[in-house]
Formats: sequence, C-alpha cells, structure tokens
Amino acid sequence: MLAQTARRRLPQLFQRHARPISSGGSLGRDRETRNDAMSLFGLDGLGELTEEVDISSLLPPPPPATEPTNLDNMHHHIPPARDPILQFITTLIMTDGKFARAAKTTTQMLLHIQAFTRMPPMPIVRQAVLDASPAVRCLTYKQGGKAIPRPVALSERQRTRAGITWILKSSDAKPGRTLAERLAREMISVIKGDSKALENKVKQHQFAMVNRGVLPKR
Repeated sequence: MLAQTARRRLPQLFQRHARPISSGGSLGRDRETRNDAMSLFGLDGLGELTEEVDISSLLPPPPPATEPTNLDNMHHHIPPARDPILQFITTLIMTDGKFARAAKTTTQMLLHIQAFTRMPPMPIVRQAVLDASPAVRCLTYKQGGKAIPRPVALSERQRTRAGITWILKSSDAKPGRTLAERLAREMISVIKGDSKALENKVKQHQFAMVNRGVLPKR
C-alpha cells in the first residue's frame, strides 16, 4: 500500500518542487520539500528535519587498491589438491579398482620412510622416482624381415610411470611383511644407489645409445 501511494504522489512532489540546479538555494524551500516527503510516507509525527546526519563514520572503510589479476599466470599459484607423484603411485598399486586400499598402502609407505630415516618422506619419494625414471626407450620396427630397435624420447608422464613400475617390481625382493614396508625400503635403496631399478635404467640407456645409429640424420 505504501509503495502504491509513493508511486502516485512522487511525480506530483517532484513537479511542485523542481527547480534548476544552482550554487545557492533557499533553506525554506528545502525544508518544505522534506516536510512534504515526510507527510507523503506518513511520518508527520517526527517533526521537521533541520539537521543532516553524517553516516560516513558508520560505513566500512573502502578496500585497498589491488593490482589486477593476471588470468594467464593465476594457475601457477594454485597448489594441486593431491600430490601427483602419490596419485601416480596409488594408481599403479591399485588392483581390481580398490583405490582406498591402494591409498592406504601409499600412506603407510610414507610412515615407514619417516620411521626409517627420521626425515620428511616426500622429498625422498620424489628424488627416488626421479632417479629411477628413464629418459628414452627403444621401440622395435620391422624392416625387410629384420627387427630394428629405435630409441624414442619419453614424456614426463611416461618417464614417471616407467620409474615407479621398476621400483614396484624391485620391491618384491625387499624384506617386509607388507607392500608398504617393502616399497619404503626400495625407495631408500634408490636414494642410496643400490637398487635394481637403477640397473634397469642404466641398461635401457646403454641399449638406446648402442642403437642410436638408426635414427635419421639431421
């Protein structure tokens, strides 16, 4: 009801008190305009408005000026929800789609590494996977009835997968009742340099170097 009354009376009020904008003004006309506005909304009992209230002190301060966000580089500052190395290890350990069991094995592996070394486990895992990851592999091509191996460079994902696979296979020979304990011992062995995974990497690199002659000349 109040909104309908305002819509009917506001055009009349503005038309009656409309005047050109100037540097000066009549205080009496301003008071008359305010009183008409008060009566329009049924606020006559409050009396005339003779003072203006300053509410600037009640408002929150303006936010500080910030530099515009660069959307091209914004993803560089967002950390991943999970560590990619641990995610990869868990995926390769998983069998029959039992991801929770594989994730539990990965967590126990980190606990064993920390118990064996008294050091943070993540730097050890990252360095072990990096040391065991090969840079190339050899693909076999048939040419005239002959099988010719040709070295091929690996991507980062392929290198990481090959390194983790070798570490998992080499951990079968380590002592321990659980896979987590054997895998932790194998990670430490890779850091020490006496792991079979490192031997597989050296052999693969040597085989690629021997067959590098079949690559096309630049």
